[in-house]
Amino acid sequence: MLPQGLKAGARNREVQGSSPWGGIGGEMPKMLMVYITFPSKKDAEKIAKMLIERKIAACCNIFSIKSLYWWGGKIENTKEVVMIVKTLKSKANNLINFIKNNHPYTVPFIGVINVEVNKEYFKWAKNTLK
Repeated sequence: MLPQGLKAGARNREVQGSSPWGGIGGEMPKMLMVYITFPSKKDAEKIAKMLIERKIAACCNIFSIKSLYWWGGKIENTKEVVMIVKTLKSKANNLINFIKNNHPYTVPFIGVINVEVNKEYFKWAKNTLK
């Protein structure tokens, strides 16, 4: 016998994965977080401002990192800056093309991550990017 208030199958849905945002079995809205590296904070902020002004990005987070990578036959150890761009899936092509055409690196890293977000944030982002 199920506890009062639980419907048949609810226990299985809870075990399989419930969402704190949409209730048991609820779906969260989906957005993109795009991870891009830059040589400097100045470069990242310049691109971030252009993305926001053009309503391609709802928000950009910028922070410093240290990167190690192969370049020109040797291992480089440099300071870089990461920008995480939060945007709608419908803006992906515009965003990627804009970065490719305006990025200071010859070979920029553009990593697209699908994320589920809370409904309030999604609503704000959707209204912001109209």
